Amino acid sequence: MKRLLYLLLACALAALTGPVLAAGPDESAPEHDGYLVSMAEPLDPALAEAAGCEAVSDSLYYAETVWDAGALARLGKVDYMATNDILSTQDSFDGYETELWNLRSVEASAAWNHRDESGARDRLGDGVTVAVVDSGVMAEHPDLAGANILDYVALSSETDGVDDYHGTFISGILAAGVNNGIDVDGMVPNVSILPICITHNGGKTDVKTAVAGINKAVELGADVITFSIGGTRDNDALREVCQNAADKGVILVTCAGNYSAGTPKSADRYMYPAAYDSVVTVSACKQEGEGVAFDDSYSYFNDGVTVSAPGTDITSLYLDGRTVTRSGTSFAAPVVTSMAIMAKQADRDINTDGYIELLKASSIDMGEPGFDPYYGYGYVNVPAFLDALDEADFPPVYSDVPADAWYYDSVSWVSGRGIMNGTGQGCFSPDGDTSRAMMVTILWRAAGEPSATEPLSFADVPEGTWYTEAVRWAAQEHIVDGYSPESFGPDDPITREQLATILYRSALRQGADAESSAELDGFADADTVSPWAAEAMRWAVGAGLINGMGDGSLSPRTQASRAQVAAIIMRFSENNAV
Repeated sequence: MKRLLYLLLACALAALTGPVLAAGPDESAPEHDGYLVSMAEPLDPALAEAAGCEAVSDSLYYAETVWDAGALARLGKVDYMATNDILSTQDSFDGYETELWNLRSVEASAAWNHRDESGARDRLGDGVTVAVVDSGVMAEHPDLAGANILDYVALSSETDGVDDYHGTFISGILAAGVNNGIDVDGMVPNVSILPICITHNGGKTDVKTAVAGINKAVELGADVITFSIGGTRDNDALREVCQNAADKGVILVTCAGNYSAGTPKSADRYMYPAAYDSVVTVSACKQEGEGVAFDDSYSYFNDGVTVSAPGTDITSLYLDGRTVTRSGTSFAAPVVTSMAIMAKQADRDINTDGYIELLKASSIDMGEPGFDPYYGYGYVNVPAFLDALDEADFPPVYSDVPADAWYYDSVSWVSGRGIMNGTGQGCFSPDGDTSRAMMVTILWRAAGEPSATEPLSFADVPEGTWYTEAVRWAAQEHIVDGYSPESFGPDDPITREQLATILYRSALRQGADAESSAELDGFADADTVSPWAAEAMRWAVGAGLINGMGDGSLSPRTQASRAQVAAIIMRFSENNAV
């Protein structure tokens, strides 16, 4: 009888898992790890353990093998049996392979699936700003619906910030939605795009406007600039602005240039700024059979080329909301721009020279061995580039943030996401105060720099400062109030209880868990918490955001240091998915 019970149960479980064929396992059957057996009544724990089974809940048991599951049949009535199927999170593009030949060719999906030690995707461009200094960006394009596109800057005569399709096409290669049912996939879909329109009348501009555009990108904090515009004459002003951007740590990527019909082709011909040492220059390749080859029908080639990338028959976004296919070195450059964005996400301080070294180490050598005027240092490859990036020995985040400091990880976290920046000359100033303007800007960045429309009444917050829009947003959302309708106090240092109150209001605004609460009696100075901050302070302590000081005090009215703010913002963002 016992053998019959085992046999019946084994057969039932085998039916759940599907038949085993002589040619191999049935690949359509779900992967599983052991079995689940539900009993009509809970079993004595000792009996279940003796049967080699593990209690999952009151009457559900896990068995590693069919025979262990069968042993439960003699211990009581079985309600049902099931395989312990393997489940996974349903991320939108894990394992997704794009149909776009240019992205398949460089294996762009490696960036979409790259994760840090905590399992979070870390090469999608989060916290990095790229300036598209071009013909403007159609932010309303359906495939840019999920992109973080900042307010446009129009330096040309185009009052709506869009001249022609060129900048939108480039932005699609950078940040179009991935695996969203639309034809185009972006390499770094979480990057922040700063559209700067410098063209008019269908892509025309001049050096004056180009210089203004690059300067504006640097002024507004761009980490990377993509600039697929050029001319055939060297120009001191253009050379200088590119060098100034590079000196400030901005990586500027440009295209090698396209030959006009009938123009003689030669390695002695150059486009500018492509020929400058301060920029990363990209030539264009085409599909050739199963591989790729330099497209000599239009792409410039010379000793100014840094690397090559796909540029022929590229599909991306058009101004009428659809997609088109175009060719040009302009459309090879954003592939390499995307990789610069990945590098900046890994190391905010990486500069043009450091980025080029990574490209040298990871690009696929083609053409003549070593550097050549067609492919430069080679054809870019994203997996190899990410490996080089992972292995790179980057210096400490800031010179005043030692690797063994308690706040090192949190400073790295906020810096890597662009939530907090340094204070200049490679320093973070961890012991420095955090002003009210700084605090609202930090929260604003963490929230994705949302727009606000209400006018500001604060006389001490003028229009056009680095914190104006952050204060406007914080006031509109009632996260931070002014001292009065006319006074905000942007330079006043923030205290720990003020910080707790701001975060509490922010959590409530986002609908996040603000229920956690802890008594403050364990702190010797609990009675010094201001009445207006008591509820927020109990929440912050209960949520693990604010801890006591080394002497057992809470120090609610002590000014919050930048290191403390970095640690608390990291905890808050991770807990509340900001």
